Amino acid sequence: MKFLNTIMAACALLLGLSAAQAQTPSAPALNAGPNWISWNSSKNPNDIVRAPQVSAWFPTKIDSKNGKAVNLQIAGNPSIPTCPVASCPTTTAAGGPVVTAFSSYGSTTLGPQWEYQGYFGLYMNTGRGSATGGIAAPGAKMAAYFGAMQDVNSGPGWGINWNISRNFHPATGSGTLFGQPGSGTMNDPGAMATNMSTIGAEGDLNNADLDCNGQSGCFIVNMFLNTTSRFTSLAGIFFGASSGQTAASYHDAIYIGGKANGGTADVASDNDIWSQGGGAYGYHASGTHSEAGVFVESTGKHDALLTGPATSSNLNIISSASPAKIVINGSSSVGDVIVNTSSPTNVFSVQGTHPNRAAYQDQSTSGSGANMSGTYSYAAFVAENAQTKLAFTAAPGQEVCFDHSDRCVTYDGSKLVYSIGSKRVFSVDDQGNMTLAGTLSQNGMP
Repeated sequence: MKFLNTIMAACALLLGLSAAQAQTPSAPALNAGPNWISWNSSKNPNDIVRAPQVSAWFPTKIDSKNGKAVNLQIAGNPSIPTCPVASCPTTTAAGGPVVTAFSSYGSTTLGPQWEYQGYFGLYMNTGRGSATGGIAAPGAKMAAYFGAMQDVNSGPGWGINWNISRNFHPATGSGTLFGQPGSGTMNDPGAMATNMSTIGAEGDLNNADLDCNGQSGCFIVNMFLNTTSRFTSLAGIFFGASSGQTAASYHDAIYIGGKANGGTADVASDNDIWSQGGGAYGYHASGTHSEAGVFVESTGKHDALLTGPATSSNLNIISSASPAKIVINGSSSVGDVIVNTSSPTNVFSVQGTHPNRAAYQDQSTSGSGANMSGTYSYAAFVAENAQTKLAFTAAPGQEVCFDHSDRCVTYDGSKLVYSIGSKRVFSVDDQGNMTLAGTLSQNGMP
């Protein structure tokens, strides 16, 4: 109890008590309580229990045995009126003040030193060997625990809630309650120091034991969200914004930093985000995104790598909107699309109805529109199964050439002409008249 008394003496100094006032009074009977009147019942401000009273009585409630705390219970209905930060209902219409069973309120007094409103510390040195592997519950220890249970007549419930308001100072008047923080009044924008951080909650994890990849029996995570539900809940993490908000909540809803503060280690060595869930979609973007649903500008080997044994397709684009389904911009020294697969079916298969455009359209500035340089067992180009009268079309003046573009056939607007280089070998006009540069010879019997 000596350590506890030291803490209570320090708290008393913050609360304006003398060292004598902070000493532990004579211990009352086991599980005895102070003779305080509930302000919630009497509605008399004089019955409000002040912090010095709580500080003076608090050590007497620690029923001890052999110098060790045995049990501390705060019994009875909540009766202390409190004023949650950024939400201080004081009027009857708003439900009146929040009533609490235990309340601790203070103000910081020191400059460069850290100050905690509350502190829970636990040295864990028992329970070895009770773990069962993975998420080991037997022998588990906790520095703090918050539990709530909702019965059928319950209103909305929270297991734990934090609210930190940046650039506020305590309000006065109807929005306050006996000097408690209350909803506060906003200062001028930018009044705080630029490098002063604001953190809603921070969880620090320090692993000085072994590399834990989740496959060696260890389970080390910075936050674990678990359920024991009979029915499915809405979401594990839900980001929301107040209805009266005039600016976006965050620049990045989830931000995974890199080598921060000049360090040499990344946040993650394998995956920044890894999904092993069984949901219908591993990632679903359905909001209104002004640029893209997925934006990748990494410097890795691949921007997207699809290797899963998909049962239908590795990439499936289903959309009735008018924009193009795939657009590739930029520059590449090895090619924009490279297909290197082994498949018993077509490399590219275009299906559907395209009545006004071609199934494949090339509007680029290139050496050739299509370069067939593979090893084909049948033909480089097959149109014999196409349900169309025209297998190939060319405009007047365009040539169909052979032998490295030296021997070509073209239609000049009135005649079909075959040429070798600049020499016109023969031509046939639209009336069927033929002109030859050489001799017409009969081959075989007429």
